[in-house]
Amino acid sequence: METYTEKEIRGQFGALRKILSKKQNLTKEVKEIRVEDYDGVIFVGCGSSYYISLIALSFFRELFSNCSEAIPGGEILLSPETHLKEDKKYLVFLISRSGESTETVRAGEFLKKNYDTTLVSLTTEPDSSLVKIGDISIILDDAREKSVVMTQSFTVMVAFFLALFRGWKNIEIFDEEMVDKAEKFYKTTRDKIKSLLSDRDFDHFVFLGQGYAYGLAQEGALKVKEMSIGFSEGFHSLEYRHGPKSIITDKSLIFIFPLFYDEEKRLAEELEDLGGKVLFLGEEWGILDDIDKNYRFLFWIPIFHEFGLQRALYRGLNPDNPKNLTKVVKLD
Repeated sequence: METYTEKEIRGQFGALRKILSKKQNLTKEVKEIRVEDYDGVIFVGCGSSYYISLIALSFFRELFSNCSEAIPGGEILLSPETHLKEDKKYLVFLISRSGESTETVRAGEFLKKNYDTTLVSLTTEPDSSLVKIGDISIILDDAREKSVVMTQSFTVMVAFFLALFRGWKNIEIFDEEMVDKAEKFYKTTRDKIKSLLSDRDFDHFVFLGQGYAYGLAQEGALKVKEMSIGFSEGFHSLEYRHGPKSIITDKSLIFIFPLFYDEEKRLAEELEDLGGKVLFLGEEWGILDDIDKNYRFLFWIPIFHEFGLQRALYRGLNPDNPKNLTKVVKLD
């Protein structure tokens, strides 16, 4: 029987198409925001939503000059003075799939009470606490999920931020044809991903990326942890040389999301020389250099979703019931 997790991984392309068909309406909800009116732009989330924040931050910084930062919800609550000034005005994106993550909701309430902010809530749930505290709410209900592990909504939220920021600059966004290419790529690589499990008895998983792909690396590592209870790590690609490579063995499987081909290819060769198996997810995997680098996440995210899923099934685990986890982290 197909799990919710499987259905939602497979369904992310359909969800993307629905979001694209509504992109004008989604952008309209925030079209009156003038980024230049703010001293800073902040992205707040927890867990996977924090990694969305990191990716959104990279997309934003490529296009805008405002001071900007991605901050976990708990950090806002415990150490706000490290990041915020009382005499500044902030545009704040609060990100939560459920809209109920306690630390994100409380961070929003704290910011609203203590700072000059406009809160933009991004969630899949229209009746959530996050919607109630937001000055503006963006509800991506086509990406709602039943599974514990965040999959399709992650992809859709990343795509939404890229579309939003490019829309503010009147830059074209990818279309359904690009989503079709990504889905075709996913279908042709599923067996290839599954075969990795019989290649070697891997027990160490590494995800590497630079630029916005660093957020993908963190999320990829998290998916393997959550779904398959695997020892996994995420790093900036070139940082992996500086200490972490010491634990590479022939049971290490390393995923590289290359935005900077030459330097990251050189790193891949170094790590292979140390005995690790490297998946360099560029042209060798059918992800061509002529694909806009900001669209490559459409091809990369389903790879680590599928790998986490297949490793869970291979180990006899139920991806809908991951160890020690619940769909929403709610605190008393």
